[in-house]
Amino acid sequence: MRDILFRGKCTTSKEWAKGGIMHGLNGEMFIVLPLSEKDNEVVIPVVPETVGQFTGLNEGCWTIYAKKTKGKDELEKIFEGDIIMCDLDIDPDGRTGIIGKVFFKDGSFRFGSELHNRELSECYNRIKIGNIHDNLELLGEVNAP
Repeated sequence: MRDILFRGKCTTSKEWAKGGIMHGLNGEMFIVLPLSEKDNEVVIPVVPETVGQFTGLNEGCWTIYAKKTKGKDELEKIFEGDIIMCDLDIDPDGRTGIIGKVFFKDGSFRFGSELHNRELSECYNRIKIGNIHDNLELLGEVNAP
């Protein structure tokens, strides 16, 4: 079973929240965090423009080594709106290090720009380097949303 997970930036603290999604009657959006089966859920108001769905993919391959050397053991989940660097070829000698944004279009999660993109699952050695809400400068003018 795949994770149906969303992320959004809290309207008050500007911190990222991850969980379920709930829409308000007046266009508001909320991330729902389940505490446990015994406790009530926590509902966090988020900025609607920052909400993105989990793609079902994590960072991959050589990032495991990079994360362990920086003291992180867990690979990060990739969400809509993330900026990632990846290779377009599986050959380790052919590393391309292309940077682009993750977005949903035509029924699939895509990587690149609106004009030049490919399916996210076709990108190898994915590493998350930021997101379009906090680090838009990583894309430059060509790939900006």
